Formats: sequence, C-alpha cells, structure tokens
Amino acid sequence: MLAPLAASVALAAWILLPGEPSHAPSAAPSAAPSTPAAPEHRPDLTTPDRLSALVADLKRRTGGTEVVFLHVSAGYASATVPLPGDTSDKPFESHTYQSGKGWSSYRSHGGSDSAERIPEDLSKIDWNILEELYPKVNEKLALPGKPERTLTLKAGLSGDRYDLSFKVPDTPAELTVELNDGTRIGWVEARTDGAITEANLPVQYAFSPRPTTASP
Repeated sequence: MLAPLAASVALAAWILLPGEPSHAPSAAPSAAPSTPAAPEHRPDLTTPDRLSALVADLKRRTGGTEVVFLHVSAGYASATVPLPGDTSDKPFESHTYQSGKGWSSYRSHGGSDSAERIPEDLSKIDWNILEELYPKVNEKLALPGKPERTLTLKAGLSGDRYDLSFKVPDTPAELTVELNDGTRIGWVEARTDGAITEANLPVQYAFSPRPTTASP
C-alpha cells in the first residue's frame, strides 16, 4: 500500500538573515549580503501520530476512511478513495497533500487493478504497530545514515477477479515500508498487524556512481 493536518503537520518558514553593513567611515554603501534561505522542513507523515491525524483529516474531507491505495512520505501523501455506486469510467477520487501547498483532488480510474481491490478502512488499523515495525525494517535493510522512508498501503485483492470454477481466497491488505538513500533502495512488506512477510534487500540504482578502486 489525503486541508492541512492542523496541529499534526507544521510547516517551517523560509528565513532570510540580512548581513551587517560595514561601519567604516570611508566605506561606500553596499548591498547587504544575506545567507541562503533555510531548506523547507517537510514533516514526516509516516509517523503513527501524523498518520492518525491524516486519517482523521481524510474523513473530514471525504466523509469516510476507506481507500484502495495510500502513499505517505515526508511532506507528501495521497489516497485513492472509491466512490460507491459510481459506474463511470472514473469511479475513484484521488486526494493528494503536499507540504506547503495543501490539498488537491481529482477523479481517476484508480489504477490497473483498483476495481478488483477490497477497500481497506484506515480507521481500523492500529498505526502504533509502526513503532515496532520501523526499527525492524531499519535492521533488515541496514542502510546507513537517515534514508528517506515511504509507507504504502495496498488494499487486498478479491478472489472473484479470477474466472475459475473453484473459489480463490481474497488476499489481505499489505503494507510496504521503503527506504531510499539516493543511491540504493530496499523495502519490507508486512501485514496491517505489523507482521513482516518479505524483505527485499537494498539494490543500487543503475545510474548511481559506483565505488572506484585506486590504480596501482
């Protein structure tokens, strides 16, 4: 596997600090130098408290908390929400939130298999399980420093999507936690109760620089 988040999402201001002009009597007036603007702070929306606030905000915005996809990272979130009873070719609504810009929404097809997914109720997930899941992900993927973290939720698939003579069970919803340090990316898949089902160790981007050995 989305109006600003009130007190849960804080936005940092851009600050420009003026330099001090010269006080020498003979110095000609000059433009005061300034330091570069501080980088924008993007609040980490993947933390349990901010996810809970995000779900509450989605409910205020849409009237419900069921989604087929949820994607959350630092400063960005998106949710694909089914429109019950809509028989058009765009039976979903995509809600996106970007730090500093707020919300936007649009009708969509939902993706290649969205119609086959069983909507997942985000309000029924205990997001506190992430407090135990994230350290396990860090340990399994072992990326140094502070890699960027992304959380995705995919609703489960309906077994009825197969035209077979026997019953195929539905598949459960799935969480994916991805870590990316700019040169390598890895991810761990888990159930919504936090139980890990698969770990995909980091792989190097094809375009990223590789270590070089010194010439003899």
